[in-house]
Amino acid sequence: MPATNPWQEVNQQLWQATPAGAAVVALSCLRQASAVFEAATVQTPSSAPFGAGSLAHVDLHAPASELLVPVLAAQPEVARFAADPETGELPEDEESNRGELLGMAAEMVMRTEPEMDEDAVREWADMCSTIISDICQHLDMLDYEDVRDAPDNDPPGPLSAGVLDLQREILALVATPDETTMEQVSQLVETAHGPLLTAVRDAIDNE
Repeated sequence: MPATNPWQEVNQQLWQATPAGAAVVALSCLRQASAVFEAATVQTPSSAPFGAGSLAHVDLHAPASELLVPVLAAQPEVARFAADPETGELPEDEESNRGELLGMAAEMVMRTEPEMDEDAVREWADMCSTIISDICQHLDMLDYEDVRDAPDNDPPGPLSAGVLDLQREILALVATPDETTMEQVSQLVETAHGPLLTAVRDAIDNE
């Protein structure tokens, strides 16, 4: 069945990607989500996917276990912001835009596991894709004083539209990789990172 909306289109493309391609999309989502950690002054590793420009140094031929080392290393620091696994509730002192955004970004990190087979990598990438889209939708909706004033379309705002376009471009690049692929991916992600960081800072500062 053909995709009926852009979110489904990206989902289908992710599941058709190679495990390495899916992992790169997930890492790019985490680099975007690092805008939340940066705005909230949460310490994360400087290596890929968290550091500026670090995606350019990702080896597309490396095993997933190697690519996920810095993500796993960040888990102890961000675990305190994640939702309770049993109740789904955020920490009591984080019921705010800051808390919601940190909770979503932390979930992406906490769902990473040391050993994942091909389907697990694709499932994780799909989850990261969904969560970074949710973060962008949350930020887009903050531009409206009343959510009922938001346009009734999908995606509702510029950040949401941008993250879809970005993921499509990355999927196209990793489908036919060459020696410049990760440099191109990094440049695309860094271009998108600035506006997202500004939006997150505005959301936190204007509580």
